[in-house]
Amino acid sequence: HTRAHIFRAILESVCYGTRSCFDALEAAATKHQQSSDMDGDDTPGNKSNEVVIAGGATRSNLWLQLHADITGRTFLLNENTDGPLLGCAILASVGAGIYDSVDEAVDNMVRRERKIEPRADVKEVYDRLYEEVYLRARPGVKGVFHALAELRGGGMSFSEKFQGRRQRDSKQQGSKIPKKCGNWGMSCLRNHRGGSVDE
Repeated sequence: HTRAHIFRAILESVCYGTRSCFDALEAAATKHQQSSDMDGDDTPGNKSNEVVIAGGATRSNLWLQLHADITGRTFLLNENTDGPLLGCAILASVGAGIYDSVDEAVDNMVRRERKIEPRADVKEVYDRLYEEVYLRARPGVKGVFHALAELRGGGMSFSEKFQGRRQRDSKQQGSKIPKKCGNWGMSCLRNHRGGSVDE
């Protein structure tokens, strides 16, 4: 394998994560719908088949096509792909009296440019990989990824444990544990274990 294979695999893994998020949202919506149905609510359930995408991601056709193929959803791009800027302009146009409502402003200012459709033959391969590999592998690595996130400073529980341990060690042993470890990267970890931060 080459670097290109590794790079594509990373892109695909992010797309599988996106699909997993969509699946979780739809499962939650279905569960909510079922409980609402028992209460007599007949509002239709939520299932997405289109995604409006904005920002820097719209600049890569490969990125968009991978997302469409792996998630099985159509990705829609607007003429203006800067979503926050367009949203501000929409609100400003209503505030300035150019349009009477946000809905009217959206109808006049948001224009679809193109859509990226999933390719059926490619989607079939990705579906199989998702169901037979991704969904089976995910539970086995979930705990590992959470532990890595905590080590890198993403988990409050680890930070709280470390702060408590640092205070206890400093009082009991006069330990030279670093006072500044912004992000728990490898240099900070080496320093904590006795190595130099500059290594």
